[in-house]
Amino acid sequence: MKSFLKKCLSIAALLAVVAVEANTVTPTLVYRSQGFHGDRQRNVGEVGHINLYDMESWYGTLDIGIGYMRSFRSNDISRCLFGCDLQCNDCCDNSVLVQGSQVASRDPKAWLADYMYLNCEYDGSFCLDPVIQNVVVDLDFYLGLDEWVNGMYFRAYGPINWTKWDAQLCVTDPSTVLTDSCSTGYFTPSGDEVLLNSMADYFCGKSPASVDGITFQGLRFAKMPNCDRTRTGFADLRAELGWNFLQDEDYHLGIGLHVAAPTGNRRRAEFVMDPVVGNGNHWELGGTLHGNYVFWRSEDEEKHFGLYVDAVLTHMFKATEQRTFDLKNKDNSRYALASKFTKTVTNTLAGRTSAGTSTTGSTAASAQFANEYAPVANLTTTDVKVSVGVQADVVAMFNFTSRGFSWDIGYNYWGRSCEDIRCPEICDPCNPDNIFLSANKDTWALKGDARMFGFAGAADTSAGIAADDSQALSATQSKATIYGGTNATTTDATLTNVALQNGGVDNSQFAIVGDDAVRLIHTPLSEGGFNLDSNQIKTSIQPVFLNCTDVELQETKGQSHTVFTHLGYTWDRDNWIPYLGIGGSGEFGQNDNDCCDTNCDTGCTTSSCDCCTRCSLSQWSVWVKGGLSFN
Repeated sequence: MKSFLKKCLSIAALLAVVAVEANTVTPTLVYRSQGFHGDRQRNVGEVGHINLYDMESWYGTLDIGIGYMRSFRSNDISRCLFGCDLQCNDCCDNSVLVQGSQVASRDPKAWLADYMYLNCEYDGSFCLDPVIQNVVVDLDFYLGLDEWVNGMYFRAYGPINWTKWDAQLCVTDPSTVLTDSCSTGYFTPSGDEVLLNSMADYFCGKSPASVDGITFQGLRFAKMPNCDRTRTGFADLRAELGWNFLQDEDYHLGIGLHVAAPTGNRRRAEFVMDPVVGNGNHWELGGTLHGNYVFWRSEDEEKHFGLYVDAVLTHMFKATEQRTFDLKNKDNSRYALASKFTKTVTNTLAGRTSAGTSTTGSTAASAQFANEYAPVANLTTTDVKVSVGVQADVVAMFNFTSRGFSWDIGYNYWGRSCEDIRCPEICDPCNPDNIFLSANKDTWALKGDARMFGFAGAADTSAGIAADDSQALSATQSKATIYGGTNATTTDATLTNVALQNGGVDNSQFAIVGDDAVRLIHTPLSEGGFNLDSNQIKTSIQPVFLNCTDVELQETKGQSHTVFTHLGYTWDRDNWIPYLGIGGSGEFGQNDNDCCDTNCDTGCTTSSCDCCTRCSLSQWSVWVKGGLSFN
């Protein structure tokens, strides 16, 4: 009884139209299946052809609808992806600023260009104008089983679907694009790397060539190439076995068992705008409740006016989907940069709490940089199990019929409760770097704006170290965000230059190397560095690594409101009755993020707000629907 009550309350909560704040983003767009649209399916255009009264034998209808759907409110799609990082003006556009760590007076909402393998003086932006289009061919077969049981019926339907998703990425690079290194020791020991020409290159998955044995992984997931992607398939095959247990000439009430087979494709994470046909490859099981009441009939019974209601509730069972995730409390951190580490430490790298060359009080580094960088998205993408508690599609419409003409006008509510995302025991083996794998424990860390190499301020002949030799550090910045690293935000009056000396790294200590505790300095002697305490660089003793518990399994829910109309005509024929009509609808998705909300706050706790992001598509549609009934 308690379990049943909980389910009823969950359904009631889903159907209630409540505005809930949820200031989070989602790297994965999860929208309504093209095969679950009561605004163009089921009763629409079919009054007088289904759920007939006083039938003593088989009857039914076969219809085909051809429709086109196109999204609008592109801002809403961008907000789902990037939230409050969108720049706001009177139009609330879709642009995101991207600025390097050396840009003066950086905007606090600008992403750090360094993460994207761009020069540290880069000052640009990108924007999206996403569009999703669908062409559907709805196939629908309804068979009245009154020959067996009065009021019983069977129904099967679903659409053949072509869909195109286009991010319409527009990158604004600065007029002069620098591709030289940010500085020696920042990415590589020599500073000879050639950085990317454009932010568009990064979003396409390009990366700098290897230099000094340093590997730069390109973006493998959550990519945004400036091109559309299409897919064609059968969205969902839905079937229903029902019974109209209460029937009369002017009303009926029926229930049914509803099942959906996953005939579409499963979600992949390589691209942000990766087209999905269907519901993401989930099985669905649920029920239907439908009925009608005719308020008025003319004396000759050739005209009538009535209300028709149809509700479908289903549970979406677990299915495997590939998802990219952000780090906890760090929206859009999928585009931040991580550094790889090894526990094989060379030249006895160590740290001490005060500057100088003494080994007294020094602590050996447990790991050091392993000469490889990767976007965080490459590490937080994995196969997960996704299920949805309840999904609802509810239609209420009025129908007016006058002889052969029929006019429907109505409202369609769609809602999906919050996803439940579970990481499987064995994660995607196709992404061997992801931090969900136990083999990658204590391997990856956030780079931030840390300098990854120091330089020997003097020679240590016993250790085979020459002056100016480069040394990989153990520097990490666990508090870095998409907006920047912690060197830029750290104040330390004891340091001459916080940024150059890595003053903001985790567990910072002054770096020494070799048997003689040689200082590691931030700039080579050959480039003007000095073997002085004021030039000694800091490293992390010990590093802070990324692990599974740092990843936010971002879950979404959905809700939309649709108004629709359909005008049709039925020819008067015996036994075989043709009909044809046209219709259209406007669907208005409900979304939580408002980039122009000055109170937008990405810090979310379950006690203060709903952390399940509501992300839904707004779209308009038109269709032609025709069929043939028999009795």
